[in-house]
This record gives sequence, structure tokens and C-alpha cells, in this order.
Amino acid sequence: MGNPELLRHIFLNLIGNALKFRAEGRAPLLRVWATDEGHHWRIHVQDNGIGIEPQYHDRIFGVFQRLHGPGEYEGSGLGLAVTRTAVEQHGGTLDLTSMLGRGSTFSFTVPPAPASPGAADLSPAVGGDGPPEASSAPPSPP
Repeated sequence: MGNPELLRHIFLNLIGNALKFRAEGRAPLLRVWATDEGHHWRIHVQDNGIGIEPQYHDRIFGVFQRLHGPGEYEGSGLGLAVTRTAVEQHGGTLDLTSMLGRGSTFSFTVPPAPASPGAADLSPAVGGDGPPEASSAPPSPP
């Protein structure tokens, strides 16, 4: 089973960033879903925010790395570095797909929880092949 405090931090940071880096003049849209890939779960956090240019996809995971000036958005530049470390402590990976001006999807993997005797299988209720349906979904990056 995963460390609840680390998992909490992962979700708080990814969801917080999705809300913080929203596009001006557009209501924020946030989706969170999970897919069961057999040997691990892949959890996705998708937004319709400002997006991130491809040349910065690796840089944003560095310690104290910020893409914006201190007056534009609050924060220390630690959030995604700590998030990646928390995911790696679970034996997982953290990935990003993004389009500038259209939004981002952060996806991370975690191992499945060990089955406990008498536990119900909730996979169909929480899993799936993609995000929940919505008419105003940001397009998937190429």
C-alpha cells in the first residue's frame, strides 16, 4: 500500500498547480482519473490551463525551477520536484504531456495495493480507458 501522506502531497500539488496555472478568461476544467495497467495504476490529472512549452517539460521537475517571474505566480519552485520524488518513492514515474495555451496532463504510476481478504474489486468503478467524458475537454497533445 502507498504512503498516504506522500500520495496526499502528490494530489494536492498536481491539483493545486492545475488551479493556479489556469488560463485567463477561461473557467478552469480539471479531470482526475485512473487506469489499471495490470502491474501498476496510472493516475492522470488533466487541466485546461496555460500549458507548458515542450522545451521546459524536463526543467519544471528541477528543484527551485520556475518558468515565470516571482510576481506572476506564487510558489517556490519545489512542488513538482517533491512530487516526482514522492512518486519515485512509490516505485513509479511522473510524466507530462502539454500544449501551450491548451492545458496539461500529468500522469503518474503507483503499484497496485495488495489484495486483502474479502475486499471488493472496485476496478470498473474507478478505472477506465480514458478521462471522464466532457464536451469542453482540452485536446490531447500530439
